[in-house]
Amino acid sequence: MVMELLTRSPPETAVNVPGLDAFMTAYIKSACMAECRGLGIPCPDEYTHEEATSVLERGRVGTVVVKPDLDAGAATGVRFLHDGESLRGALRECSRAYGHTLIQEYIPGDVDAMRTVVLLFSRASVLRAAFTTSKIRQWPMAGGQTAVSCSTDDCHLVDQVLPF
Repeated sequence: MVMELLTRSPPETAVNVPGLDAFMTAYIKSACMAECRGLGIPCPDEYTHEEATSVLERGRVGTVVVKPDLDAGAATGVRFLHDGESLRGALRECSRAYGHTLIQEYIPGDVDAMRTVVLLFSRASVLRAAFTTSKIRQWPMAGGQTAVSCSTDDCHLVDQVLPF
């Protein structure tokens, strides 16, 4: 019976693929955050090397984050730094391995403070479904891909990211 159904109509798979400019806006972290800031979506502050050194040395913040500007996934290349001395080396290593590097404000919180918003659109760009989740576990444990998450009902997050 299944074979008969499959032979009557060929299976179809459709994937909406954004244009290259839109994709790169999401893939390049600095571009993504600039877009988010323009839309009023909260995101971490970015620092220059001098600013990061200054805030660490003056004790204004305890930690800064050094990461590749391109989304390598699973927290690849991300370093958490607590002093100005290790900052220069971390920047050099990250730049050598990944190219352009970002220094950002560290926003503390447990894994379950992270949220995901998934939006599904029709071929005519009409929102068909929206899902939000809370990360429960990640792998590797120090920062990475979601291993376990729980559905949530964070409609305000959907409203917040929809303009993006």
